[in-house]
Amino acid sequence: MKNFKLLLKNFYNNYLNKKDNKEQKMKTLEIQFRRALDMHDSNTGINILARFMTLKAFDKAKKAYTKILAEDERLKGLCFSQIGSAEFSLGNYKEAIENYLFSIKNGMDKELLEDKIWKAYKHWYINDKDVDHLKTYLGLYPKGIYQKEVFSMLNNT
Repeated sequence: MKNFKLLLKNFYNNYLNKKDNKEQKMKTLEIQFRRALDMHDSNTGINILARFMTLKAFDKAKKAYTKILAEDERLKGLCFSQIGSAEFSLGNYKEAIENYLFSIKNGMDKELLEDKIWKAYKHWYINDKDVDHLKTYLGLYPKGIYQKEVFSMLNNT
């Protein structure tokens, strides 16, 4: 019976009490991230930061990706793209687009980012009804995969 109570307590602490579990995971990730940077291991740092994003710790992820930017020039495109994703998740669509565009200037594939860029422009348009957002997307991707949706939205304005 004593073992069962201990097992139940561990189950509660590890699975049901999500807040504490998330906080503990965050602390562990922060320690791992600092160690990776101390060892100048940017690739491990990037992998750790992906877990920040899954925990919805977007502000911490942005700060950490900025540290990686200073550490390793080769990862600029990836870092800017991830910062853009964090900004998008926070509802900062303009900043998301700016970071996606920086990532393209720093080596990320423009076509691979089209979906993210479109979603950011679309949400920005939905928030403030400024058709220039839709037109700017068309300027970036004149033959983009979301052309029909853009024209449909423009026709409904």
